[in-house]
Amino acid sequence: MFFHVLNRSFWGVLLCFCIPCVSGLSAEELQVEVTSLKAAGDQGPGFTLMNAVETQVSFRNDLDPRKGAANRVLFNGSGVAVGDWDNDGLPDLFFCGIDSSNHLYRNLGQWKFEKVSIPPSLQNPGAPSRGAVFADLNGDGYLDLLVSTVGMGVRSFFNQGGLEFEDATQKAGTGSEFGATSMALADVDGNGTLDLYVANYRSNDIRDQARVPVRRVRGRLMPSEELTDRVFIHEGQIHEYGESDILYLNNGSGKMTPVDWTSGAFRENGQALKAAPKDWGLSAMFRDLNGDGHVDLYVCNDYWTPDRIWINDGQGSFDALSGEALNITSLSSMGVDGADVNRDGDVDLFVVDMLSRDPVLRKRQQPAESMVGGIPSLNGPRLQLPYNTLFTGNGKGAFTETSHFAGLEASDWSWCPIFMDADLDGIDDVLISAGYPHDMQDSDTLRLIQSRQHSWDRYSTDAARQKAFTDEMMQHIELYPGLEMPVVAYRGKGNGTFEEVTHLWGTGKKGIHQGFAVGDLDGDGDWDLVLNCLNGSARLFRNDASKDRVAIRLKGTPSNTQAIGSKMVLNDGKSNSATRSIVSGGRYLSGGDTEQVFAMLSSKEASTLTIVWPDGTSSFLEGIKRNHRYTVHQPEASDKWSDLVDIPTDQAAFIPLFRDASSQLSHISRSAFSDDFAKQPLLPYALSHHGPGVICMDVNGDKITDILIGGEKGQHPTLHIGKGDVEFETKELDFRLINDSSGMLGMPVPGNRMHLFLAQTGYETIRQPALMELNLKGQHRSLFSTALTGVGPMVAGPLNGQGGLTVFMGGTYISRHYPLTHPSQLVHQDETGWRLDSVHEDLLRSIQRSRGAVWSDLNGDGFAELIITTEWGLVRVLQNTRGKLEDRTHAWGLSAYTGLWGGVVSGDMDGNGFPDLIVGNWGRNSDWQATGKSPLNMYHGDILKTGVREIIETEYHQQKLISPKRHLSELGAQLPFLFKLAGNNARYSSSTVRELFAHYWDSLTALRASTLDTCLFLNSGNGAFQQVLLPDEVQWAPVFGLQVGDFNGDGIEDVVLGQNQSHVREGMPPQNQGRVMILIGKGDGQFNVLDEAESGVKVHGNARGLAVADFNQDGRLDFVVTQNEGATKLYLNQSDSKQGVRVRLNHTRVNRHGTGSQLRLVDYDDSMGPLREVQAGNGWYSQNSPVTVLHGKNKVRALWVKWPGGKVNTYPLKGDQSEIEAVY
Repeated sequence: MFFHVLNRSFWGVLLCFCIPCVSGLSAEELQVEVTSLKAAGDQGPGFTLMNAVETQVSFRNDLDPRKGAANRVLFNGSGVAVGDWDNDGLPDLFFCGIDSSNHLYRNLGQWKFEKVSIPPSLQNPGAPSRGAVFADLNGDGYLDLLVSTVGMGVRSFFNQGGLEFEDATQKAGTGSEFGATSMALADVDGNGTLDLYVANYRSNDIRDQARVPVRRVRGRLMPSEELTDRVFIHEGQIHEYGESDILYLNNGSGKMTPVDWTSGAFRENGQALKAAPKDWGLSAMFRDLNGDGHVDLYVCNDYWTPDRIWINDGQGSFDALSGEALNITSLSSMGVDGADVNRDGDVDLFVVDMLSRDPVLRKRQQPAESMVGGIPSLNGPRLQLPYNTLFTGNGKGAFTETSHFAGLEASDWSWCPIFMDADLDGIDDVLISAGYPHDMQDSDTLRLIQSRQHSWDRYSTDAARQKAFTDEMMQHIELYPGLEMPVVAYRGKGNGTFEEVTHLWGTGKKGIHQGFAVGDLDGDGDWDLVLNCLNGSARLFRNDASKDRVAIRLKGTPSNTQAIGSKMVLNDGKSNSATRSIVSGGRYLSGGDTEQVFAMLSSKEASTLTIVWPDGTSSFLEGIKRNHRYTVHQPEASDKWSDLVDIPTDQAAFIPLFRDASSQLSHISRSAFSDDFAKQPLLPYALSHHGPGVICMDVNGDKITDILIGGEKGQHPTLHIGKGDVEFETKELDFRLINDSSGMLGMPVPGNRMHLFLAQTGYETIRQPALMELNLKGQHRSLFSTALTGVGPMVAGPLNGQGGLTVFMGGTYISRHYPLTHPSQLVHQDETGWRLDSVHEDLLRSIQRSRGAVWSDLNGDGFAELIITTEWGLVRVLQNTRGKLEDRTHAWGLSAYTGLWGGVVSGDMDGNGFPDLIVGNWGRNSDWQATGKSPLNMYHGDILKTGVREIIETEYHQQKLISPKRHLSELGAQLPFLFKLAGNNARYSSSTVRELFAHYWDSLTALRASTLDTCLFLNSGNGAFQQVLLPDEVQWAPVFGLQVGDFNGDGIEDVVLGQNQSHVREGMPPQNQGRVMILIGKGDGQFNVLDEAESGVKVHGNARGLAVADFNQDGRLDFVVTQNEGATKLYLNQSDSKQGVRVRLNHTRVNRHGTGSQLRLVDYDDSMGPLREVQAGNGWYSQNSPVTVLHGKNKVRALWVKWPGGKVNTYPLKGDQSEIEAVY
């Protein structure tokens, strides 16, 4: 099969050769031009700012200060378009002037450009020019030009054969009275033509008017009749609507027809919109977000108006993405781009906002906020927060916000992000244009201006009033500090995280970088940068990357000559692949060239390029050579991509691991209102939303697993009595909770009876008994009412080996005194009842802030150790020497890991016969970050002696100085002396904690956390742990409930865990990006995380208690998980694996379930499976069924049991025996 090769001499040496390729079913020719490349840069990764005198690009985008003061929308600047308008093979440049003429530059090669004469209506369209995009609208093979304007909509200019442009606005039908901003083009309806989406903002802002007429209607303040469609009044404030965006459908000749918003083309919840959204549109981008081959649409909107995410139904109509599929967006969304940042094959989206990278500057600024909260119809279904957002896609149209995990949450006052492999290492990086004429968020200046407010009634005419108003606005603007910023550069690490390299890569020169586009300006096969800078000269950056690359340009059909909407995948024959999508426009006020660049990592010519064209057909090219440019023409006929790849067509044949049986419980947790932040205003998160817990146990002796669920203050715990076939009878226990419930235990007591022990936090109602004992008859009593006033975790284990159990009750937080906690206690069980431990009082007193606990025999001596997790502390190991506990945390290698530890479970994750520990932590997807070298620090103390402890969260300055994290307005509201001491926000923002609190230093206590990762600690068997971080997805939210079990029946232990903490202080991002997830173990301490389709588990609320049991007695482990303020979920295992062995123990009279025993299956070759322990309490306020299920890798012959105290028995298993009761 031969390639057609056309001459492009400026690209280098012309090559003509045969390359194997596949395109469709027939052996047709695939037309490809191939030329060699030579890198222009040899300085390594980075960029060089080109000299404007040498490039002859003289464009400046200056704005008259008075015009800006009279119309603030002009400060948002203008854009740039990059594209080969004259078809000479080199991308040309078009710059928009917000208050000056537009300029077109022809690329002459070798970094030389010449200014081209353009028609007057293109040079000065009659209104300020904002955005520009090159695109072939009429399919003649030449790029036309679209220019968005302030007040005249979009001006369309048709390319006349690469010689000049014709003003075709009227012919195209794109003119309007709107203030258009950014534009995006794609074939939305599948007819092969490029359609156009125009984001509209406004042509002016009503806040720049000296007076806004209002009226009173029946006592209610209303806008004047002429402003009814423009503004509304909410809580005494005037708010302005934006303008409706426009989707134009192209008839193929460049004639555009607007789509009616209420025609059914746009739907919410399956219903046609009743009115067009009036948003403050800044950017829009078409991209296939869910992998169905149809271009979807993301629209970035400013101020309080929500971002719009529209999913294409394949027929050219769009459905709004649900709030469940994406639940957080940026507040002031400026620009968007997409890439596969974590290299999982799915599209991820990045949206930029205005959060400063500098902690000092961040605290000087007043964060933007929604001023119309509480109106869902206006704010949309998502929370809007003032920082950048990275939406990690799952490939099925749902996203998780991971900007803090990625390190991308801040890039200053940003406008346009662009993903590109700048250093050609095969991993996408991101560069972001940033800057603004003035820091309009500067708190001190805002306060100064507020103090100068006055009446405007003294002016006799509106004209005089408006002139004076604009004059004063100019004076106010000059008070603000400047906010010139660099082009911020982040280097991708390949795992969804980034590191800043702005100055290292040479983009650190400050300016007001707004419009931003890329293209290969020097023909060396990498992307160079083009920026339109307000009040400055245009900037061109040469890419100096010197590694091997390949450049791909696609030529589409006559109706879509740039093949917009195509996808490309380059695979190097190993495990490395990269994906690119061709977009048109989509940048903030800008549009780049459509040629794509790939790094070539393989040393062999083994790379394969797969192209999926806009119509769904596909082409393949093998033997792609490094350092060459390929221009590939779309063939007239080829196979659909779906016909050439292995896509399952029988979806019904796929069975997820679990099925939802929650309807059998019908339980919902409803929290009583408790304003924790009123009690202790500087709390970082609420302390009254940590339950409920859950117990799985046969409480009535019928050998069917029942479920006990705790509750919140004022509620009754609920007991769900199993009736077989996974049916339950629900009854409320005759006990109303005084506080939120916490730890719970089902404990056999002498006389073959089962009692339930329920702990309460002691947080909402103080000085009340925290431990209750209940029986099935509804009788209850308090235990140790004076000694136990606040309990969190509660776990029982055989401290003395044989004999009764010992219960650890961890003290929980004291109301108004976080992070101080109630004392922890040990309580012993014997034949006569319960007694408090007196031997270990001093040891337990040294352990503060306990959050989770488990008894586990770590060294296999028959005596279980007590492991206690602490917040702002360690995972403590209290080693058990024949009934005497001793803190051996350091000896076990855990003293280096201080964290915000939570729930804990033990399990043999590497199959070596020793229990490992899995411990929940806060995660790395918040503005709390910690490393061993830079730990997270927090100070606390009753500074003002009011009986309420103040919490001082901290962060690092660039000099590694520790300073308060919260703004002066927040911290000063509780500590008023700070206002006088600091004087203003500027001084406060650069002050350290030591400087601000020098007078109170002795009353402060420091706490530190060196890691926030949820971890596996592997037990080597020699008395030491090795830390292993759980997969990245686990680190996206705090972990609460967690359990171990072999869920897929492969003889290797797996993990189920639940996440999220939504109840955080104002200003902290809610930690709600987690879910209940299944981690399939590999047997070496590593895991595969199942997505929701694979697991069948869909729980996105605040997961808390989690316990496992075989509810339907089918030899497979199921689980139940509670949600704070949500439904309890029951999931039944429907794995197709062989039925496991159900194991029931019968131990002594005071430990009937054999709590503390260790179990392993023995194969016929005498190899042993992973070790499982029978425990009473673990995870988060939970207890598993004592009847467990074990699976062998191969055919098993026996059950190995090590009983408490160390005695070992082996019990034979016959044939396919599926259940065994092992008697001591």
